[in-house]
Amino acid sequence: MHGPTKEPSHRCVRLNPRTWLAGPVLAGGLLAAGCQSGPAPLTIAVQSAAGANQGRSLYMIVRTVDEGTFLSDSYQDVATRVTSPDGSVVSTSVILPGSSVSVPVTRQDKSPLGVYFFFTTPTNNSSWKTLIVQPLPDKVEIQLQGNGIGKVSPN
Repeated sequence: MHGPTKEPSHRCVRLNPRTWLAGPVLAGGLLAAGCQSGPAPLTIAVQSAAGANQGRSLYMIVRTVDEGTFLSDSYQDVATRVTSPDGSVVSTSVILPGSSVSVPVTRQDKSPLGVYFFFTTPTNNSSWKTLIVQPLPDKVEIQLQGNGIGKVSPN
């Protein structure tokens, strides 16, 4: 007794070489076009002295913020965003003493960017944060020394 014949699970299909080359070429072109859309990111270059933060690592947060909020931000309020980032946080990084780090940050259309460093004991109320205003430059360099921000350029 013979049952119904089972058809093979695969079928051979002949492809025109122009057809099978078009897919990868088209996909590659779309991928390249997608990678080039939008403005170039802002680069935040941080140089940390060996003795920065008493030789301990520290967190950096970059967030969108208006100038009034930035000025009134307390260390404790912003520090909570290290472990529980809200919609304003666009980047977080760990900075090691004696290191240089470049962090690409997506450009924001209208808002300034606040850059915050969480030193163990900041030197004073403003030595732990800096504001980057619009129009955003291509690159911002920040030097960390001791328990605070030493120099910011171009701002």
